[in-house]
Amino acid sequence: SITEETTQSKQFFEWATDIPIQHFIHVIKLWLRQFYPRVARTVEITRVPTEEDMVEILSSGIPLNDVPKTITETREEEYIIDRLMVMQDNFILEDIKTHKQYLWHMQDGTGVYYLKSYREKGFDNPYEAGDDFFSRSVFVSELKSREKGQFRQTVERSQEKSN
Repeated sequence: SITEETTQSKQFFEWATDIPIQHFIHVIKLWLRQFYPRVARTVEITRVPTEEDMVEILSSGIPLNDVPKTITETREEEYIIDRLMVMQDNFILEDIKTHKQYLWHMQDGTGVYYLKSYREKGFDNPYEAGDDFFSRSVFVSELKSREKGQFRQTVERSQEKSN
């Protein structure tokens, strides 16, 4: 059983002998992800209008000379902190919506302290945590996507058994 610290609630996982142990562990990890720390931010993106944008703008009655050269959009991004590579102070963040993973480096060498602070003092919301995280970190790269299909049947079978 796994005990959640803040509520002291327990989650039991019945041993599934019909699936490989790696898949069983993966199912437990998927359940635990709801407790991973989260960071969020609002991003403003300026881009050149696409053909579809141009058609939409012109069909709304705006003259061709008045079509803007750039379009600014705001987007909400929320991530879970999937991993911390302690020696390098590198974090792997996973976008909650797209499941894409990104590598970020915390510049001041305090990755462990950041997570300790996150746990002890907490933040009022993921945006506050994100302000602190992104102000001290630099983007390194997008990581190659993981293959999730191989575990999908295991997760579905596990959910069917629990219902």
